[in-house]
Amino acid sequence: MNPSSPLDQLKDIHPPVDITWWPLAFGWWALIVISVIAIALGLTFFIRHRQRNAWRRVALLELKAITHNSKSWDNFELATEINILLKRCLAGNSSSTTHLSDTADKWGDTLNTTQNKVILPSDLLDILCHEIYQRNCPRINTEQLMLIEKWIRGLRHA
Repeated sequence: MNPSSPLDQLKDIHPPVDITWWPLAFGWWALIVISVIAIALGLTFFIRHRQRNAWRRVALLELKAITHNSKSWDNFELATEINILLKRCLAGNSSSTTHLSDTADKWGDTLNTTQNKVILPSDLLDILCHEIYQRNCPRINTEQLMLIEKWIRGLRHA
């Protein structure tokens, strides 16, 4: 080694320090904050939706129980239980309870003028509104029970 050589006078090369993952760059922090906010909002909306529609889940379970027990009931009992269930659905859906005392035509109008996409057919409305008070009440068939289920599912929050 020649001390006068210019190459010998150079100092050793030190590689730069490796870039670590911490602390995070600003973009990563922004992404984390946005993700946490999105998850919190999503959970909030999901919980509110579940709470707001709890009455619907209970009503559908009750309708299923009514359908299951309908073979042992007479026509009047079945129509009465369906009417009670529909009134409870409307009570759980809105803060107004004025419709709970509705009977006959007014009850039929209430069923078809609520915020619902499903319109109940006139033969089912006749059973629920008028013929329930007659001695020989016609039987609510399975097709009509399915329409009632669709009506409950289609009922919108007031």
